[in-house]
Amino acid sequence: MDRDLASLVTQVFELRSKNSSLGELPVKQAREADEHRWLVDTLAYIAAAFHGGNTARMFAPRPFPIGLISFNRTAQYFCLPDEVFAEMTRRLRSGCPSLPDLQTVSLCNGANWYLPPKEEIAKGGYEPTFSISTPESFDQVSRAALSLTRRAARGGREVWTAECLARQLARAGIACGDLLLVHSGIRSCGYVEGGADAILRALRLAVGAEGTVVLPTFTGARTDHPESPPTFDRKRSPCWTGALPQRALTLGEGIRSFHPTHSCVAFGPAAYELTKDHGGSSTPCDAGSPFQKLVRLGGKILIVGLDLRSLTIVHAVEEAVRNPDPCFERPCRCLMIDGGHRELRDFRLHDWSVVLPDYERYRPALEKANAIRRLKLGDASCLLLAARPAFEALAEEIPPPDEEVANS
Repeated sequence: MDRDLASLVTQVFELRSKNSSLGELPVKQAREADEHRWLVDTLAYIAAAFHGGNTARMFAPRPFPIGLISFNRTAQYFCLPDEVFAEMTRRLRSGCPSLPDLQTVSLCNGANWYLPPKEEIAKGGYEPTFSISTPESFDQVSRAALSLTRRAARGGREVWTAECLARQLARAGIACGDLLLVHSGIRSCGYVEGGADAILRALRLAVGAEGTVVLPTFTGARTDHPESPPTFDRKRSPCWTGALPQRALTLGEGIRSFHPTHSCVAFGPAAYELTKDHGGSSTPCDAGSPFQKLVRLGGKILIVGLDLRSLTIVHAVEEAVRNPDPCFERPCRCLMIDGGHRELRDFRLHDWSVVLPDYERYRPALEKANAIRRLKLGDASCLLLAARPAFEALAEEIPPPDEEVANS
């Protein structure tokens, strides 16, 4: 039988004080060895007895060995070494609808090997009283089991949830209270249960109730010109910056800045402060824009599945020093719509014909300033930048034109 060993770990064998007479360390060590051997035997038995010895796939995490056996790419049996309540099967089936016939196989030799849910522990009774598992053990095992089941159902590919992604972000240094600007290409995240909604939830979980998430909802086009200025509708203009910001717009819960080409939508307590002045910005990324406000407030920038060519704060430096000047000299008189309000406003917009450098050239300077680090979000390779150090490093790399001529 083919066996694929996975490295999922759930720490559940912490003895309760009232059962300490069993002996903590010796019992724990003995159980791990015995249960692993039991799991292998059980999976082999199921394969031989029910499927005529067909090839099976086994995932055996340690130290608590849970297994998932599947045939013809369909997971059928979840196996674990404690006597478990029917609640486990219900959770797995409801959490993985593609496997409605999944069965749970567990060891039933009684006494100390029970794995009861918290609800049953609260009720008392024979099994909860004699179980040596902690009250949290059932939930820990069920979460690991559901992750394993979902992955097997998708041919071994990882299945990411909002909570998993939020933990990745926390480990990377994103903390409660952060101001976080996110440039995203979420297709590279892999299979995320809940799609864009789950990723947005993960971002908001990572920064907490005190933090703010900002997403670029750009609408600018190559056709924008003083002779053909764009029309912008705060509520209806779609963006081209990806599935995540477009989904954020459709939710209607954030505040969108009032700029004809470089609007942003923000969620959180700082959303109004970050977006309120963008409608009066002379250029898309000037001091009143969310981009420079994020810098001044010490925010962070997360780039998901993209590279530094999506780093908008570079434009803020270019606009300030005009090297190169990315904007038209003449203003564009744009029609701005906000609900029933309509007005014409002048903005100096970006001229798409201006040739800009490859922003990857700034990576060494950002690394030297310790302003950038790598991380993962789901399967995606990402970059996390500290906005203020990054802006300062970029300002040193993009001097005004007269200084550049002098230095040459």
